[in-house]
Amino acid sequence: MEQQAYISFGSKGIEGHLPVALFEEAGNEGRKSWIARCPALGLSTQGDTKAEAEESAREAIDMFMEDITARGAIDRVLVDELGWQRIAPATGDQSLTTGFFQPFPAETLDLPIHISA
Repeated sequence: MEQQAYISFGSKGIEGHLPVALFEEAGNEGRKSWIARCPALGLSTQGDTKAEAEESAREAIDMFMEDITARGAIDRVLVDELGWQRIAPATGDQSLTTGFFQPFPAETLDLPIHISA
Protein backbone atom coordinates (compact mmCIF):
# COMPACT_ATOMS: atom_id res chain seq x y z
CA MET A 1 0.00 0.00 0.00
CA GLU A 2 1.41 3.42 -0.94
CA GLN A 3 1.56 6.20 1.62
CA GLN A 4 1.96 9.93 1.28
CA ALA A 5 3.43 12.43 3.72
CA TYR A 6 1.76 15.79 4.33
CA ILE A 7 2.83 18.80 6.43
CA SER A 8 1.07 22.13 6.95
CA PHE A 9 2.81 25.21 8.37
CA GLY A 10 0.28 27.73 9.64
CA SER A 11 -0.83 29.93 12.49
CA LYS A 12 -1.54 26.88 14.67
CA GLY A 13 2.00 25.54 14.21
CA ILE A 14 3.10 22.50 12.23
CA GLU A 15 0.64 19.70 11.55
CA GLY A 16 0.61 16.70 9.26
CA HIS A 17 1.20 12.98 8.86
CA LEU A 18 4.38 11.05 8.08
CA PRO A 19 4.72 7.36 7.31
CA VAL A 20 7.27 5.68 9.61
CA ALA A 21 8.35 2.05 9.17
CA LEU A 22 9.26 0.03 12.28
CA PHE A 23 11.29 -3.15 12.05
CA GLU A 24 13.48 -5.31 14.25
CA GLU A 25 17.13 -5.73 13.34
CA ALA A 26 19.91 -7.91 14.72
CA GLY A 27 22.78 -5.79 15.97
CA ASN A 28 26.24 -6.45 17.33
CA GLU A 29 26.76 -9.67 19.28
CA GLY A 30 23.25 -10.88 18.38
CA ARG A 31 21.55 -8.09 20.30
CA LYS A 32 18.33 -7.00 18.62
CA SER A 33 17.04 -3.45 18.36
CA TRP A 34 14.11 -1.72 16.72
CA ILE A 35 14.61 0.72 13.84
CA ALA A 36 12.15 3.50 12.95
CA ARG A 37 12.62 4.89 9.42
CA CYS A 38 10.88 7.96 7.99
CA PRO A 39 11.75 8.03 4.27
CA ALA A 40 9.91 11.33 3.70
CA LEU A 41 12.48 13.13 5.86
CA GLY A 42 15.43 10.80 5.39
CA LEU A 43 15.45 10.04 9.14
CA SER A 44 16.19 6.80 10.95
CA THR A 45 16.26 6.22 14.69
CA GLN A 46 16.38 3.19 16.94
CA GLY A 47 15.42 1.86 20.34
CA ASP A 48 15.80 -1.27 22.41
CA THR A 49 12.04 -1.83 22.14
CA LYS A 50 9.44 -1.00 19.51
CA ALA A 51 7.95 1.66 21.81
CA GLU A 52 11.38 3.27 22.31
CA ALA A 53 11.99 3.35 18.55
CA GLU A 54 8.58 4.96 17.94
CA GLU A 55 9.20 7.58 20.65
CA SER A 56 12.68 8.25 19.26
CA ALA A 57 11.15 8.80 15.79
CA ARG A 58 8.62 11.27 17.21
CA GLU A 59 11.39 13.20 18.96
CA ALA A 60 13.63 13.22 15.86
CA ILE A 61 10.77 14.44 13.64
CA ASP A 62 9.87 17.21 16.11
CA MET A 63 13.51 18.36 16.34
CA PHE A 64 13.86 18.24 12.54
CA MET A 65 10.75 20.36 11.98
CA GLU A 66 11.61 22.85 14.71
CA ASP A 67 15.14 23.22 13.31
CA ILE A 68 14.19 23.85 9.68
CA THR A 69 11.47 26.27 10.80
CA ALA A 70 13.80 28.22 13.10
CA ARG A 71 16.44 28.47 10.36
CA GLY A 72 13.91 29.55 7.73
CA ALA A 73 14.97 26.54 5.69
CA ILE A 74 11.63 24.82 5.04
CA ASP A 75 11.74 25.21 1.25
CA ARG A 76 15.48 24.57 0.94
CA VAL A 77 15.34 21.34 2.92
CA LEU A 78 11.91 19.90 2.09
CA VAL A 79 11.46 21.10 -1.50
CA ASP A 80 15.01 21.47 -2.86
CA GLU A 81 16.77 18.67 -0.99
CA LEU A 82 14.01 16.13 -0.26
CA GLY A 83 11.75 16.68 -3.29
CA TRP A 84 8.54 17.76 -1.53
CA GLN A 85 5.97 19.82 -3.47
CA ARG A 86 3.96 22.84 -2.40
CA ILE A 87 0.18 22.53 -2.49
CA ALA A 88 -2.51 25.14 -1.89
CA PRO A 89 -5.01 24.02 0.73
CA ALA A 90 -8.30 25.84 1.26
CA THR A 91 -7.14 27.08 4.69
CA GLY A 92 -4.51 29.41 3.26
CA ASP A 93 -1.73 27.77 5.30
CA GLN A 94 1.55 26.89 3.63
CA SER A 95 1.43 23.16 2.92
CA LEU A 96 3.80 20.66 1.42
CA THR A 97 3.40 17.07 0.32
CA THR A 98 5.62 14.32 -0.96
CA GLY A 99 5.23 11.79 -3.67
CA PHE A 100 3.94 8.42 -2.62
CA PHE A 101 6.18 6.00 -0.78
CA GLN A 102 6.02 2.27 -1.26
CA PRO A 103 6.92 1.05 2.21
CA PHE A 104 9.32 -1.83 2.49
CA PRO A 105 8.17 -4.93 4.40
CA ALA A 106 7.74 -3.61 7.92
CA GLU A 107 5.06 -2.40 10.28
CA THR A 108 4.23 1.12 9.14
CA LEU A 109 2.77 3.85 11.33
CA ASP A 110 1.12 7.02 10.12
CA LEU A 111 2.56 9.41 12.71
CA PRO A 112 0.54 12.55 13.27
CA ILE A 113 2.59 15.71 13.79
CA HIS A 114 1.54 18.68 15.89
CA ILE A 115 4.01 21.32 17.03
CA SER A 116 2.28 24.35 18.49
CA ALA A 117 3.18 27.79 17.21
